[in-house]
Amino acid sequence: PPQPPTLPQPARRRHPPPPPPRSPSPPPRPPLPLPPRPLPRRPPPPLPLAPVPLPLRPRPPPLSPRPRPPPLPPQSPAPSAQPPSPLPPPPPPQPQPQPTPAPAPPSQPPLSPALPPPTPQPPPPPP
Repeated sequence: PPQPPTLPQPARRRHPPPPPPRSPSPPPRPPLPLPPRPLPRRPPPPLPLAPVPLPLRPRPPPLSPRPRPPPLPPQSPAPSAQPPSPLPPPPPPQPQPQPTPAPAPPSQPPLSPALPPPTPQPPPPPP
């Protein structure tokens, strides 16, 4: 009779241990997906804010180089002397174009002799 009671005892011990480990495993899984969602939402806002301040900073530097141009006025007199020099050269080219028109008239006379050759009117009288 002592044999039967020993068998049921080990069987009972095996069943109870498995259930406890299963219950804790499910809860840790849900918390993982929750954190990743809020992270993507936060990064987008900082991106647009960063580019906005950047363009504002580069604009001020261009203002500093503008004040430098004033020293150029003293140099302006030098370039002014150069422009007058190119003015004299233009007059000489004008006389050159005049001779070119002269050859044009001779081309017209040759056209006049071409008019007499077209004498196809005489053939119509025979018929």
